[in-house]
Amino acid sequence: MADESAWHRRVFYGSVWFMKVIESGKINLYQMIVTTSNYGANGMWYNNYNTEWFVSKATDTAIMIKGALFGRQKRMNELADYLADNKALYDKYMVDDKFGFDQIRNLVHLYNTGMPYVEPKPKQEKEDTEGFNPNQ
Repeated sequence: MADESAWHRRVFYGSVWFMKVIESGKINLYQMIVTTSNYGANGMWYNNYNTEWFVSKATDTAIMIKGALFGRQKRMNELADYLADNKALYDKYMVDDKFGFDQIRNLVHLYNTGMPYVEPKPKQEKEDTEGFNPNQ
């Protein structure tokens, strides 16, 4: 089921893309799921899905920081540049030396809000009290 609460923004990355907004603030964090399709050696059709994350700061031009591209250290350094004006957060990032999706989201959220990211609780479905009652 698609996330109905998600919103998208026009972002420039080589050309114009509409990307899902993960975090919005001084640093924006975007997500794009890229699908590649091809035939396998057995003649079967395969779809591959790659999640890519992008950041922007004070502009609508984004850089990829997480995805299928090589150059992990270069992308880590680019994120460090975005965090550099928040010394405490920058130092934490450099000491932790982690670059997973959860770590990136937490860092951007912490930069924007001053608070760690907390996963929202899932919405509970309302119990249907007016529906079918087998005891009637």
